Parts: sequence; structure tokens; C-alpha cells
Amino acid sequence: MSPSLVTLLGTAPPLPLLLIGALLLDMLVRRGSAKASETALAPLEALRKRLDRSGRGERALQIRGTIVGGIALVICAGATAFLGRLLAGVPFGWLGELAALAALMGARAPLDAVRRAIIALASGSQGARAEPLARIALERLGNRFVDGPAAIFGWLLLLGPAGLGVATAGRLAGALAEGSPEAPFSRGLIGVHRMVMAPAAWVAALALLPANLALPRGRPGAMLVGASGSPMGAAAGGRALAAGIGCAKGPVTPSDLQRGALLYGLGCVALVALVALVVLVQG
Repeated sequence: MSPSLVTLLGTAPPLPLLLIGALLLDMLVRRGSAKASETALAPLEALRKRLDRSGRGERALQIRGTIVGGIALVICAGATAFLGRLLAGVPFGWLGELAALAALMGARAPLDAVRRAIIALASGSQGARAEPLARIALERLGNRFVDGPAAIFGWLLLLGPAGLGVATAGRLAGALAEGSPEAPFSRGLIGVHRMVMAPAAWVAALALLPANLALPRGRPGAMLVGASGSPMGAAAGGRALAAGIGCAKGPVTPSDLQRGALLYGLGCVALVALVALVVLVQG
């Protein structure tokens, strides 16, 4: 007798299919990502205000920033590990895993920014501000590829559900340091961010290499780089952007943005293929 639909839906899909579903769900569901990020950062921001005091020395403040980043790692990894164990024993628990992955992926937001930048460049509605905004959108696309899909896929393979928390905590540490990246406390947070995202950047570069080869070359003379001006760029987005997302020479054009968005999509496909290959070899 063939299995019923309920039986089939109650069976957790393989990890590659779960990741594909999470990416699709993330792309299809519009969320208030900025508000969600503010909510997630609120406890860490409160802890920062308590510990980041001007009376302390630079070394002490940097250590405190590292401790806050470490606390975020432990809490997030513990929470997602507990959630994974809890859902594993519940019928249809994989649907909860799918929702959690989609909620934390954040893959759609930079594509929306690129779409707005293309419209602004084409219409001239932003005037002289359109090109700098387009460059920022392109850099964010590369950085999000690293701290979103690449970090989540890589750490999930390495640590299981706890890896989802590690990737999320790394992203939160970077976001908390964005306001004042040169401050001693922020340097401690950036150290945690780099520790989490440096391996993810290599995974991203590996995924973007075949994606970059699959597309026609960008315009002649374009140097593809990361957000090297940012303290976090070299460790996070630098390698991913160097592999194909971002344009440093000359003004950013709509075709640059379109190519970056295509690379982003193809890179996600390549990431899923890498995960499938690892699962196949391990199985």
C-alpha cells in the first residue's frame, strides 16, 4: 500500500530540500526585516549600553565587546540546538525548522534593495544619490550572501541546528558594531563577527566561482571587490564580492546590479549543490 499524504508530509525531507524550501519561503514572504533585526538586537544593545562605558580603558572595552559577542554565540547556538531537538520529536516538526531557517536567512532583503537601485538609476529619481546607493546595494548583496545563505548553510552542515544560531549570532555581532566600527567595544564584536564569517566567506567564494563562470563576463575593466573600506568587509563580504558580486571601478550601472542579482541567485543554487554533495558523501 502506498504511503498516505499525511505520512509523506510527516517525514522530514533531506537537508538540501529543506534549504531549498527555506530559500523559496524567504523569497516569497515579505517581512519587516528592519523591525525584526531591531527586536533581535535590543537585548544586546541594552547589554552594550551597560558595559560600554567611557571610563574604561580601550583594552578592557574590547574584551567586553568580545564577551558580549561570545554571550550572543552561546545563547543563539543553545536556543537553536534546543529548538532543533524539540522539533525533531514532534510530528511535522520539520515545518518549524523550515520556518526558522526562512526567518533567519534574510536572503530577500538585499535583492529588494538592488531592485530599488535599478529603478532609481533608470528613472533618475534620486539624482546624484542614485549611484552611491546602487554601490551600497551591490556591496550589501555580496555581504548578505556571506552572512546569510553561506554562513547558515556552512555552519548548519558543521554543527547541525546549533550552527544556525552561530551564524545568526555572528550577523548580530556585526550589526551591533555597525554604528561605531572603530570604537574599542565594537572591535571586540567585530572579532567575533570575523571568527564566524571568515569560514563562511570561503564557502561563499567556492559557491560563487562556478556561478561567475556560468554568466557572461562583466563590463571590461570592472574590478570586483568587497567592502574593503569597512572593518568587517575583508573578513565577511570581501572574498564573496571578489568572486563576482560588486563593482569598484567606474559608476555602477543597472547591468552591474542585474548581474550581481543573477550571481546571488546562482550562488544560492551552488550552495545547495555543495550541501547535497557533502550529504551524499557522508551518507
